[in-house]
Amino acid sequence: MAEDTLNAATAAAVEDEIEAGSRQSTYETVGERLGKYDVYMANAADPAVAPRLAAFGYDESKITAGRELVEAARAADAANAREYGEQYAATEKVEKEFVEASKPYMVSLGVARIAFRKDAEARKALVLKGTRSRSLPEWTRDAELFYRNAFATPPFLSRLAEFGRTRDILDAEYKEVKDVAAALAAQTKEMGEAVQSTKARDEKMAELDEWMLEFAGIARIALADSPDLQQKLAL
Repeated sequence: MAEDTLNAATAAAVEDEIEAGSRQSTYETVGERLGKYDVYMANAADPAVAPRLAAFGYDESKITAGRELVEAARAADAANAREYGEQYAATEKVEKEFVEASKPYMVSLGVARIAFRKDAEARKALVLKGTRSRSLPEWTRDAELFYRNAFATPPFLSRLAEFGRTRDILDAEYKEVKDVAAALAAQTKEMGEAVQSTKARDEKMAELDEWMLEFAGIARIALADSPDLQQKLAL
């Protein structure tokens, strides 16, 4: 009777622990969870622990499967960190290219506004009116239209050349604008890959969390009469 009471109490405690563990994994960081699971898997091989776990189905092969899940989650976490590193680098590249392109473009824009102040066609074609957008895609579009339409209209080029904005100078400036557009495209790509890598990491962690939740619950039952062994697994 006493043993039955103990087993019932243990089962109830384990049930509470499983529910608490499910909530806890929500609040723990990825690093904290992986660190905890490393302890589980490393010390599951302890000579005093392993036979007890094996009696409940967690033999060497199943523990190996758990370790493989940990490794897969760590690999996904590392890939996620790499992707975000690449995203941050791409963002820095956009900022650098914008700084390099913006100043000369604004100089030529200022010259064009004076040169074509009475030319409605030029003002429209070269997007001379209004302030430049704070949105980089919109800014890039305005700059693209300025250079592309200037090159397509010889009278515009001739007029700009009167104020020192030669074809060679405008070509060099246009290249800088195209570099901004290319950097923006690369940034968008890296942002998408970073989001996908987070999703992949979270999927691996969800699978691992579920496996470890069951493992911890069973381990508490298997080691219920030995607090010292539970401590080895940090249960």
